[in-house]
Amino acid sequence: MPETEPAHTVRIRDCALYVDERRLPLISGEFHFWRVQRSNWEAVLDGCRELGLEMLATYVAWNYHELEPGRFDFTGETCPERDLRGFLELCRERDFPVIMRPGPFIYAEWPHGGPPERVANLPRLSDAFLSESKVYVDAVSAVLRPFLATRGGPVVLVQADNEPWPNLRARCEELGAAGGGGPFADWLREAYGGRIEALNRAWRAAFTDWTEPAIFFEECYINRSLPLNARLLPAPRYTRRYSDGQRFVEDYATRIIAAVAALYRDAGIDVPLYMNGWHPYAQNFAQAMQTVDLAGVDGLHRHPAFFDPAAPEFENDYRWYTESIKMTLHDTGGIGYAAEMGIGHPTVGLARRLTFAPKPEHNLFDYLFYMAHGMKAWNWYTLVDRDNWVCGALNTFGRPTPYADSVREALKVAAAVDVSTLQPLKTCSLVTHKGHRYTDSGNWAAVFDALTGADLDFDLVDPACRNPAAPLCFYGGADWLPREAADALREYVEHGGTLVCFTRRPETDAGGGALDPFGLPEPAMVRPVSCPFEIVCGEHRLRIAGGGHHGTVFLAGYRRLPEDAEPVYAVLSAAARTELVDIGLGAGERKRFIMGCRRPLGRGSVILLGINPNPALSDLARRLSGVSYAVRTDTPRVLTHPWRRPGGGVVIFAVNLSPQGTYARIALDTDYLGLNGPLRARDVRDEQDLDLAAGPDAALTPYLRPHDVGVWLLEETGA
Repeated sequence: MPETEPAHTVRIRDCALYVDERRLPLISGEFHFWRVQRSNWEAVLDGCRELGLEMLATYVAWNYHELEPGRFDFTGETCPERDLRGFLELCRERDFPVIMRPGPFIYAEWPHGGPPERVANLPRLSDAFLSESKVYVDAVSAVLRPFLATRGGPVVLVQADNEPWPNLRARCEELGAAGGGGPFADWLREAYGGRIEALNRAWRAAFTDWTEPAIFFEECYINRSLPLNARLLPAPRYTRRYSDGQRFVEDYATRIIAAVAALYRDAGIDVPLYMNGWHPYAQNFAQAMQTVDLAGVDGLHRHPAFFDPAAPEFENDYRWYTESIKMTLHDTGGIGYAAEMGIGHPTVGLARRLTFAPKPEHNLFDYLFYMAHGMKAWNWYTLVDRDNWVCGALNTFGRPTPYADSVREALKVAAAVDVSTLQPLKTCSLVTHKGHRYTDSGNWAAVFDALTGADLDFDLVDPACRNPAAPLCFYGGADWLPREAADALREYVEHGGTLVCFTRRPETDAGGGALDPFGLPEPAMVRPVSCPFEIVCGEHRLRIAGGGHHGTVFLAGYRRLPEDAEPVYAVLSAAARTELVDIGLGAGERKRFIMGCRRPLGRGSVILLGINPNPALSDLARRLSGVSYAVRTDTPRVLTHPWRRPGGGVVIFAVNLSPQGTYARIALDTDYLGLNGPLRARDVRDEQDLDLAAGPDAALTPYLRPHDVGVWLLEETGA
């Protein structure tokens, strides 16, 4: 096919693709054309369109199309299913935009992950691997170029490699990560400006040569409770080593993306390029987006829940999934793209997986759950069944499976709320740092659960990358923080933000140097207190009725506060009695001590609470800061997520994590939401309308089905 000169522009804007001025929602389904009989391709495309999909995605397997080194079949000469050119021509005829994922690596439950066996085990940044890859990239790009959307074709987006990773499990020595020099030593030398004495200060070591250091790295996005998976070396003196190990892994992944992206650009691929990674703690999406146009997260595949009735229920995995989504949003500047959002599952362990496979309604729960948390664009992986994969929405003949309706309903909701345009209405953030997740996470999980339990919708913010936008922040991390991150947090407060610390706060930098960014007092004691007791700050009070061990909790006490600090008191009660022996304060006796403070700093303030976090304390901190809840419910295990629609109105997702159905009263701060006068709440899924009035008592009271997500569009009626 003769090539034409580029006549169109393709760009990514507002989580959508634009071909000239034609807007294409970035929502696609994965169809591996070469793994389905050539005679079924048309039926599969028809099935995709019947589902409501307007975009496809596919891998291209290097080792399937390569007949011998340097010789390829992309036209089906040796096998009909190798006809990449014919597949793209069919997509052009059917007006199906296509996302191409040609590797070199694709993984895809495919032998050697895509590259030929002679190449697959080479380090991905080695000259040998990149030289071989260039031959393949040039060959596949020659097929793709006439079909690029810049030339009027269907190919709108190309993925540069797949899930980049240095493979420390098998290639630690080749990467120099076991010492002896190589990429890891080169990275350290660059990171420390060639000064080994600076490395020694940071690592508390006495190296004399760059070949001596070796990596400290443990994957943090695994289940630490499993046998052999607990943290190996948590001592503070290893903190910087772990942190540098993480940074090396992220940098290596980014370099892979940059190298492969350059190969595609040199080969004439002029549509946007993107990268994908299985977790934002394995790849640095913010860093990668300096070399490609888009970054997306994989791993949004339901793991234990509903696969195995003995596994924890889904809410126990809530933190795992939401952390991945929230950190992706943080790293990409709000672009919520799931490069692989799960449908179906691989056939490894087929008997168990089929016995406990998620039902279609569970899939729908996942899709709406991801939207509620900020996923605005996605690719269903894998939409169409094929070898090594079952329970997609379509079988290999293009016929719908029982899972098709979950895709249809998700597409209906996405279109009704215009999901790619939604803007966050979060009033608080959880401050974290990636380095903590590899060393000491501090009270991160406890703060995360406390905010969730209080139904305070929040985003994750790493001040080493960017400062929070929300007016209220909760520090959830270790006692150390990079100095520049601590300075950024102080600047956030001085410019009007409120920061809440529950006992843990940054006290040292990554190298152990002292930090005191907020001038907070040192605790004078830690003491047990029996419930009930009250926490009092000014006019705000909170009764702690129970908790801890047999009603005993532990509080930090403070004697000296800064002169400008307002004390937070723990007020003990005569009603608090020690179990079994009935010992406590005498009748009418009253005691109190200082357990924290609220200190002004610039235009903002810092709130210190010498107690471990829980939902009620999170809400007390919100009230102390004067920040709105925006949207909230007190119904247990129901979480609300509000989003603003630029065209007008507010979208509310209500996630029921419980296996039981329930009515939920959802309170609305209509002033904060910018809604005035008579309102109409449109149930997006059931297509029913509900009238309600704006004001301090505005609320929705819907019925939420078990393990389901309700979606409403609130708009002013103008009446």
